[in-house]
Amino acid sequence: MKATAGKLVMFNEAGEPRTPDLLRSDFDTGGGTRFDLPRFLVVNAGWVGVYQLKARLVVFLRPAKVCAGALSGALYWIADAVTASGVGSLIVLDGAAPIAFEYPDRYALLQAVCDTVNAAQPPPSDRFARRNARRSELASNSPLLGIANIWHELNGQLDIERMWRLLHGDLGRRFILLTTDPDAMRIKRFGGGFETLPSYWESDMRGSRVRDQPDLAYGRWIENAYREADAIDGPVVEAIDCEVDWPREGLRCHRYWRVTVPFALDGQRLVLGATISDVSISLRDGRGSRAAIDATN
Repeated sequence: MKATAGKLVMFNEAGEPRTPDLLRSDFDTGGGTRFDLPRFLVVNAGWVGVYQLKARLVVFLRPAKVCAGALSGALYWIADAVTASGVGSLIVLDGAAPIAFEYPDRYALLQAVCDTVNAAQPPPSDRFARRNARRSELASNSPLLGIANIWHELNGQLDIERMWRLLHGDLGRRFILLTTDPDAMRIKRFGGGFETLPSYWESDMRGSRVRDQPDLAYGRWIENAYREADAIDGPVVEAIDCEVDWPREGLRCHRYWRVTVPFALDGQRLVLGATISDVSISLRDGRGSRAAIDATN
């Protein structure tokens, strides 16, 4: 992957573009050996590379490894690219030899990138499990039940003062508030009380799509849960047992209770999610033994 012609842009895990001015396309490692840094970042770090060669766009990625942020940044960049027409190529770096595919235009290329990445994700059922909780499983004074009670008392309206006390008191700011845009659920407010979540993911979360987690399969899974709560139009309290594949930390097992509640505020539809950790939850028949159990998230 050497940018000898055209323009090379590399997208890191945060979706930030890195051009050859900021990232050397290759360098001398000594002894005359050449090291292809862009290829290394695509294969091992989940970055996405994009060449713009006149009327052609060429995308390099490793579908099973790609970071959600890198993929999102690349897709937005391709959609906004100056090139209005022309063919596109997708180079899959997931084996001994690259595999190339050709597409008639950038829109077909965008769809192919999404389809290829989705097909490479492991089945969610292997790592994620949830079930509806029985009220008897939670303490009668649980703040999760308190949030559900507010919804019932106010017929789906949001009492900001009462909710604020619960979220910033007993729940320790372990919450996320989402807007329900037709195309995606986006983060309106992130509580910041999830002590061990990676800082590189927590930063600049406002406005991001909730599905754009570092673990793509996990992102789609939790977005579906919030969509279901919005469709049910009522509080949903669940037990959660899941493994999240963080890019730097690897697999971490997260077990917690979660309440998901749709609200209306100033004419806007919102969905709130709040959690309480409980390492005793076990819904996957011991399949979490591969991952470290996170006692705080």
